Amino acid sequence: MQNKLIPILVLSVIMLGLMSTKHQLIFPLHMAKKITAKEKQKKTGSMTEKVAKKLGEAQELIDSEQLDEGVEILNSILEFKKLSPYERGQVNYFFAYVRYLKGDSRGAITYYKRVVADPNVPDGLIQASKFTIAQLYFPKSKSMPML
Repeated sequence: MQNKLIPILVLSVIMLGLMSTKHQLIFPLHMAKKITAKEKQKKTGSMTEKVAKKLGEAQELIDSEQLDEGVEILNSILEFKKLSPYERGQVNYFFAYVRYLKGDSRGAITYYKRVVADPNVPDGLIQASKFTIAQLYFPKSKSMPML
């Protein structure tokens, strides 16, 4: 079950990013507003090479089921002096995923909600977090009746 969620999460992040781009192209040009630098950063996010490397290390450990070691690296990232909203959102997203892997759905939802609560996190990551929260709230013990 845990391994099945990884591709779903990755695909949802990609699809939500593509969908948000697609919707922007639908609006007529006269309705377009000038995008400020802050909005542009929020939309795309930014990550330093140092944080990207550390997140990669954490992901490798988490994927190899060394969850505690992965969490240590995530905690070390939070100690960096300057983290962009995107970087902080990614760290919380990973914390949520680790909680999920440990069977702690409530803890996972708490971390996903942290991602959603930050207005400076890019929309794609917020949407992916909302989608995952919905999946975690969906009752797994009851199957849907066939119509």
